[in-house]
Amino acid sequence: SCERFGPPAGLVALIGGVEADEFGPFLGHATRTYDDLVSRNLRSTVVTVEAVAGAMVAAGATGSLVAISAATAIAAAPYHALYAAAKAGVMSLARTLALELGPLGLRVNTIAPGAVETRPAVDAEAIARLERAVIPLGRRVQPDEIAAAALFLLSDLSSAITGQTLVLDGGALAKPGFLDEDDVPLAEGGGQHLLEDGGAPLRVGERDGGVEPRPEASGRDVLP
Repeated sequence: SCERFGPPAGLVALIGGVEADEFGPFLGHATRTYDDLVSRNLRSTVVTVEAVAGAMVAAGATGSLVAISAATAIAAAPYHALYAAAKAGVMSLARTLALELGPLGLRVNTIAPGAVETRPAVDAEAIARLERAVIPLGRRVQPDEIAAAALFLLSDLSSAITGQTLVLDGGALAKPGFLDEDDVPLAEGGGQHLLEDGGAPLRVGERDGGVEPRPEASGRDVLP
């Protein structure tokens, strides 16, 4: 209790998740899973932050509140749309509370992890190939990296940071879907590179449905 131990010095709200039977298309799953998903991933954070922030403000304490969101809140999240929506709500909540609680001496931020390695992969080689293909750093996030980010946001090293989301995803959200595992643009259909062997850029052409050389173009210009 606050009477025995004093007011909290900060908070990391790590609450939420998705059950296996909650994955599925929006149609047919949305209303069935809504209450549990939103309660687990948004309401739980609201209740926790309100209790801790209230105790800190009542005691005149300053500090930092960190809520764990998810990278899927920033991008599309097929087959777990409500989870992503609830986690986006956590981000929005933090931005608003940063303004409300800032004058009272509290900072509020979120951490948005991407794919996290929480257990050994059944097919480690296949997972490693997938990670190299879709994550620029070539691997999933480790749990201790999330803990390190939380410690940073709790500490005075981040004393000027509030209302922000720190994304930990190895660069996955920064990588467009039209780049292959070597970060080379792909042509439409068949996965053909948009760069010739000699390095001359190509662009998708309307004639004959093929590609035609365009040596003067930059790599940014050749995207389909």
